Amino acid sequence: MLTRSALLVALLSLALCLGCSTAQKQYSRANTLEHSGKSADALKIYEDLLPHTRSKAAKSQLYVHIGECEWTLDHQAESLNAFLKAAELDPSNTSAQLHLAQLFLAGGAPEKARIFADIVLAHDPTNLDALAVSAGADAFLGNTSAAIKTFTEILARDPGRADAAVTLSQLYDANSATDDARKVLVNAAIHSPKDVQIQLALAHFEEEQGHVPEAEAAYRKAITLRDDANTNLKLAQFLERNARIPEAEEVLRKVDSLRPAKPYALADFDIVSGKDDAASREYLDLLLHRENDAKDKTAAALAARAIEAKLSAASQQTGSARELALQQAKTELGTHRQQLGETTTKILAAEISLVQGDAASAEILARSALEDHADSPSAHYVLGVALARLGKTAEAASAWQAVTDDDPSFVPARLSLAELSLSQGNLSAAEQLVVPVVRAEPANLTALDLFAKLLIAQKDYASADSIAMRYQLIEKTSPEPHLLLGDAALAQHRLAYALIEFEQAILLDPNSTDAMDGLVRVYHLGEITKPMLQRMERTAGAAPASPTLMELAGRLYAEHNWNDDAARCFQKAIAIDPKRNSAAVQLTALESRTGRADVAASTAAETSASNSSLVSAVRADDARNRPEAIRHYEEALQKGDSTGVAANNLAWIYAEQGTNLDRALQLAERARESNPINPAVTDTLGYVLLKRREYSMALAELKHADELLRAQKSADTQLAAAIHQHLEEASRNAGEKTPE
Repeated sequence: MLTRSALLVALLSLALCLGCSTAQKQYSRANTLEHSGKSADALKIYEDLLPHTRSKAAKSQLYVHIGECEWTLDHQAESLNAFLKAAELDPSNTSAQLHLAQLFLAGGAPEKARIFADIVLAHDPTNLDALAVSAGADAFLGNTSAAIKTFTEILARDPGRADAAVTLSQLYDANSATDDARKVLVNAAIHSPKDVQIQLALAHFEEEQGHVPEAEAAYRKAITLRDDANTNLKLAQFLERNARIPEAEEVLRKVDSLRPAKPYALADFDIVSGKDDAASREYLDLLLHRENDAKDKTAAALAARAIEAKLSAASQQTGSARELALQQAKTELGTHRQQLGETTTKILAAEISLVQGDAASAEILARSALEDHADSPSAHYVLGVALARLGKTAEAASAWQAVTDDDPSFVPARLSLAELSLSQGNLSAAEQLVVPVVRAEPANLTALDLFAKLLIAQKDYASADSIAMRYQLIEKTSPEPHLLLGDAALAQHRLAYALIEFEQAILLDPNSTDAMDGLVRVYHLGEITKPMLQRMERTAGAAPASPTLMELAGRLYAEHNWNDDAARCFQKAIAIDPKRNSAAVQLTALESRTGRADVAASTAAETSASNSSLVSAVRADDARNRPEAIRHYEEALQKGDSTGVAANNLAWIYAEQGTNLDRALQLAERARESNPINPAVTDTLGYVLLKRREYSMALAELKHADELLRAQKSADTQLAAAIHQHLEEASRNAGEKTPE
């Protein structure tokens, strides 16, 4: 920091360079506004003074003030640009150089930070701010001993310095020197008893050590020191981590009242914790109370969030509810297009296309948005999602990496990269990506779900169970915690516990394909007997009856050739839920194999008119009447078949015929979204890619299909032979050795 005398000299020099007394008065007024927290008003005056300022040195000082105001207003990019202009105009402006050093360090660029810190230290080797940046760069780059040495020297000269104390404590803690870590923070708190940063660091440290009462006391003491939005947000996150949700929500309401420019902390909490409809209502309610100003950035942010909440809800829904949510999202997008601007409108339109299953259109829209703004993190992220849906995994990863390189705090991109790393078996990378999100957003259900899956992969089952239980406390009606607990139990071969959890998941979400898959895996791992399946059938029929469990019982009966029992269960499933297309298809396929296709089709069609197209398509397909099959499959898709059966089978027909391959790829991807763990569906996607001569991607999908088949210990020899045949062809064309 500049000394008081140096600051007076700098201000005097600037005043002399400003020229007229009016400009000097304006500058003094802006300075007063800035220090009283009115950064927006100060910023306008500083910008107005620029054209009237004669010397480069004076302009450089003005740009430093502009950068500080922009930073206070949370305009990071504008702040960085202002400091860069300040340094360019006057390379000897150490204040600008120091700000740049601090910004680059905060942005995860320690090498750049050190360059600017060294410039400051060349002018003043004792500058504690520059020394702190240099030490921070050492810590970031893994030069722990050098960082500890420098931070210790800084604290010897200024024992209450917050940034040095906090980072030194973290370094000690990372090296298991917890006593030293606590001493550093306690000593700093003694010397700077009113420093909020130190108090929050002490609260976080105690929380990580499992000392919850001490942590809460420290968080609340921080609020007594500075009762602002950020400090209250830290307390709310602590309460979230400890599953004290009503208290957290109350604190978040206070955060919104303290932060009128961004009054959506509670709504943001609702959307990440799975309460999409509530979040959408809150965003729209806030939007209604704002003036219709096309330049209102807060209104634009609220509109975008409201649309994304609707889309998040739609992605979890089916049928008419899904269509209604999508229509509402489209309506809001049209209503607020002017406020959102063309780039954001394109990004949101791309997200709508993704929810509709049209990844190709989403890619086009996202790329168009990037043509408008090449550095848009949201556009890069949505492009990555579209590319991933299209099977272009490497390109998707590059798009997401571009986001996190520029903004490591962009949560959706971090989670997407973490999920990709986990799927590729890179557990260390997945952990580095997801853990900071769990800490920063402790009620983020997507992060909790991913973290629990990571812990299961790491065989840390106790921690996985704990995360699953935290998820359940946040969202009591979600099947996901039971799926996680079931997966953890299954990994430990605790089949009885796994069975209970997967059945609970089915009861909470009768359409959950993951729950059905879990139950199938339980039964594949154990010895399946008819009495076991009879028990499942009774459970499925008991109030409240579960068509999903009933259908699963039918499938397991069919796998063991107990065909009469299987047919009975499929018919019961349709009776419970007349719109259950998948059960109708299973019944038709079963009776087709046993020579009674007409009876099955008649039964299914009578039970539900909505099944008729799909059943007719399956019948025509079995009879090798491809034109009729195609016609009925397309009808089923138009009527909203959500099972993935029509999409999968139609994709297969088109691929087999070598026609409509773009449509075939779209259908195969749609089917895989509905049935991500079905090896036959993944085989179809691989087969379509094979026919499109995209051999590397085909090989990857077919290997995955083979892995799924092996993992599920399926007895379907016909499917196994088909996958192996496709693998051979893909390997040959991709120039790789055929897998064993």
